[in-house]
Amino acid sequence: MEQVNLIRRKGGGPKKVVKRNRPLTVKCNIIERKVIERKAKEAGLTVFEYLRNTGLAAKKLTDDGCKP
Repeated sequence: MEQVNLIRRKGGGPKKVVKRNRPLTVKCNIIERKVIERKAKEAGLTVFEYLRNTGLAAKKLTDDGCKP
């Protein structure tokens, strides 16, 4: 009998260049959470995608919390 070498291949997509593996915790009250969840759903995004996109697109605030 001829022996056949089986090559085990991993499934899934290609490896990502930059992995998102650093957790970020955000504390908010129940009303803020519901507003964020609603806005994320309206945008067709997950809460995490929505927060990441809005956080990265936000303008920098001054130390006292007022816009420059």
